[in-house]
Amino acid sequence: MLNTATCLTLRASKGLRGWLIASHALPLILLCLHRPEPLSFLFTIPAVLLWWQSSRALGLFNRPNDIVTICSDSETWLLTLRSGERYPMDLYYASGFYSFWQFLIFKDEKGRLYRLFVARDSMDRESFRRLRVLLRFRKKNAGFRF
Repeated sequence: MLNTATCLTLRASKGLRGWLIASHALPLILLCLHRPEPLSFLFTIPAVLLWWQSSRALGLFNRPNDIVTICSDSETWLLTLRSGERYPMDLYYASGFYSFWQFLIFKDEKGRLYRLFVARDSMDRESFRRLRVLLRFRKKNAGFRF
């Protein structure tokens, strides 16, 4: 196990879930109100499928392979999945609007990529600040550009 300097616990973002529902449901409701013919109801299926796929990709369904904890020491990251499995990873890519969200891509030894979207309400305020500082420090040392 790693000697961790930083270990952060994640939770599903309620704000992100609300934005996903609003961004898919509101246009669909407006379309159905504006054009009540049966053809407009065909747009319900793609809207629901896109919402479901987005929710799965962003870790809002509490699936066994969702990332629940990220730990970092000076060199590697350790990701813990909801199923309890732990994987050592390298940070492959990091991007984000630092006061609102972070998008991280991790790569394991086999070359598999794990993506993680961290919204501001995915963790407490102090943990989110620690993640921002850690990523800023890592990017500076690794030569990443903002």
